[in-house]
Amino acid sequence: MFLYSRTGFQGVPGLTTAASQARTEGIRIPARIVIVEYIAVPLSGDIYGSVRSRYIRLRKGGPNDGLTLLADELLPNGIAVVEPGIDHFYAAPDIEVKSVALANVVAEVLQGRWPDEPLVAKLLQSDY
Repeated sequence: MFLYSRTGFQGVPGLTTAASQARTEGIRIPARIVIVEYIAVPLSGDIYGSVRSRYIRLRKGGPNDGLTLLADELLPNGIAVVEPGIDHFYAAPDIEVKSVALANVVAEVLQGRWPDEPLVAKLLQSDY
């Protein structure tokens, strides 16, 4: 990224978890806003192509999706829906179906039928 943008590496310290936490510390999302996070959680065997080198570099910082540390993707009070086996590009063959399922999760939350933990698994595995 830095080589292609020709900005140099002076921005790297700002990409750390500590810098991200400090940047977002004062931000408060009102409780009435529903946060649903769809997080790619690749396994090491799922990483390929140009993502692999980034994944290996980030690995020392913890679990990552080839672009971001997974811990940096979690928001306070968010509903995290994880997708094991895909990387940051969400290149799953049935991503459209899963997007509709996530919309259903949001609808369930807004209708007050949450938390129903099996609901997420049911929606993500269903055939629409």
